[in-house]
Amino acid sequence: MKPYRLLAFVCLALVMASCSLQQSWAIFGKWQNADGSETIAFSKDGLMTIENARGVSETPFKMADTKHLEVYLGSLATVRFEVAIANDQLTLTHPDGTVLVFTKTK
Repeated sequence: MKPYRLLAFVCLALVMASCSLQQSWAIFGKWQNADGSETIAFSKDGLMTIENARGVSETPFKMADTKHLEVYLGSLATVRFEVAIANDQLTLTHPDGTVLVFTKTK
Protein backbone atom coordinates (compact mmCIF):
# COMPACT_ATOMS: atom_id res chain seq x y z
CA MET A 1 0.00 0.00 0.00
CA LYS A 2 2.86 2.42 0.76
CA PRO A 3 4.28 2.35 -2.79
CA TYR A 4 0.90 3.48 -4.11
CA ARG A 5 0.80 6.40 -1.68
CA LEU A 6 4.29 7.45 -2.72
CA LEU A 7 3.36 7.18 -6.40
CA ALA A 8 0.19 9.23 -5.83
CA PHE A 9 2.17 11.88 -3.95
CA VAL A 10 4.81 12.13 -6.71
CA CYS A 11 2.11 12.43 -9.40
CA LEU A 12 0.33 15.16 -7.44
CA ALA A 13 3.61 17.05 -6.94
CA LEU A 14 4.36 16.89 -10.68
CA VAL A 15 0.90 18.16 -11.60
CA MET A 16 1.20 21.06 -9.16
CA ALA A 17 4.67 21.96 -10.44
CA SER A 18 3.56 21.95 -14.07
CA CYS A 19 0.65 24.26 -13.25
CA SER A 20 2.90 26.73 -11.45
CA LEU A 21 5.35 26.84 -14.39
CA GLN A 22 2.63 27.50 -16.95
CA GLN A 23 2.94 31.29 -16.63
CA SER A 24 6.67 31.23 -17.33
CA TRP A 25 6.07 29.07 -20.43
CA ALA A 26 3.38 31.48 -21.64
CA ILE A 27 5.89 34.33 -21.93
CA PHE A 28 7.63 32.84 -24.97
CA GLY A 29 6.72 34.49 -28.26
CA LYS A 30 6.20 38.01 -29.58
CA TRP A 31 4.34 40.80 -27.75
CA GLN A 32 3.35 44.30 -28.88
CA ASN A 33 2.41 47.36 -26.83
CA ALA A 34 -0.96 49.07 -27.32
CA ASP A 35 0.16 51.79 -29.73
CA GLY A 36 2.31 49.41 -31.76
CA SER A 37 5.49 51.41 -31.22
CA GLU A 38 7.38 48.60 -29.48
CA THR A 39 7.53 44.84 -29.68
CA ILE A 40 9.34 42.39 -27.46
CA ALA A 41 10.00 38.75 -28.17
CA PHE A 42 11.07 36.10 -25.68
CA SER A 43 12.88 33.06 -27.06
CA LYS A 44 13.41 29.74 -25.33
CA ASP A 45 17.18 30.21 -25.56
CA GLY A 46 16.98 33.07 -23.03
CA LEU A 47 17.14 36.09 -25.33
CA MET A 48 14.69 38.97 -25.31
CA THR A 49 14.52 41.00 -28.54
CA ILE A 50 13.27 44.58 -28.23
CA GLU A 51 12.22 46.45 -31.36
CA ASN A 52 11.25 50.14 -31.25
CA ALA A 53 11.98 53.47 -32.95
CA ARG A 54 15.60 53.30 -31.73
CA GLY A 55 16.18 49.98 -33.49
CA VAL A 56 16.50 46.35 -32.51
CA SER A 57 18.41 45.05 -29.52
CA GLU A 58 18.82 41.71 -27.79
CA THR A 59 19.44 41.09 -24.13
CA PRO A 60 19.51 37.97 -21.99
CA PHE A 61 16.66 37.25 -19.59
CA LYS A 62 15.47 34.55 -17.24
CA MET A 63 12.36 33.81 -15.26
CA ALA A 64 13.50 34.09 -11.63
CA ASP A 65 10.24 32.39 -10.64
CA THR A 66 6.72 32.28 -12.08
CA LYS A 67 6.06 35.92 -11.18
CA HIS A 68 9.42 37.63 -11.76
CA LEU A 69 11.45 38.28 -14.90
CA GLU A 70 15.11 39.31 -14.72
CA VAL A 71 16.51 41.26 -17.68
CA TYR A 72 20.30 41.54 -17.86
CA LEU A 73 21.64 44.82 -19.20
CA GLY A 74 25.27 43.76 -19.43
CA SER A 75 27.52 45.11 -16.71
CA LEU A 76 25.15 48.05 -16.21
CA ALA A 77 22.36 46.39 -14.26
CA THR A 78 19.84 43.62 -13.87
CA VAL A 79 16.22 44.75 -13.84
CA ARG A 80 13.64 42.55 -12.13
CA PHE A 81 10.06 42.95 -13.37
CA GLU A 82 6.93 41.54 -11.80
CA VAL A 83 5.13 39.51 -14.49
CA ALA A 84 1.43 38.83 -14.95
CA ILE A 85 0.01 36.99 -17.95
CA ALA A 86 -3.73 36.75 -18.49
CA ASN A 87 -5.12 35.44 -21.77
CA ASP A 88 -3.12 37.28 -24.44
CA GLN A 89 -2.00 40.17 -22.22
CA LEU A 90 1.44 40.52 -20.63
CA THR A 91 1.88 43.04 -17.83
CA LEU A 92 5.39 43.94 -16.67
CA THR A 93 5.72 46.05 -13.53
CA HIS A 94 9.06 47.80 -13.05
CA PRO A 95 10.39 48.20 -9.49
CA ASP A 96 9.69 51.96 -9.71
CA GLY A 97 5.98 51.21 -10.31
CA THR A 98 5.92 51.77 -14.08
CA VAL A 99 3.53 49.33 -15.75
CA LEU A 100 4.09 48.09 -19.30
CA VAL A 101 1.25 46.23 -21.05
CA PHE A 102 1.71 44.10 -24.15
CA THR A 103 -0.59 41.95 -26.26
CA LYS A 104 0.49 38.64 -27.79
CA THR A 105 0.86 38.86 -31.56
CA LYS A 106 -0.38 36.03 -33.74
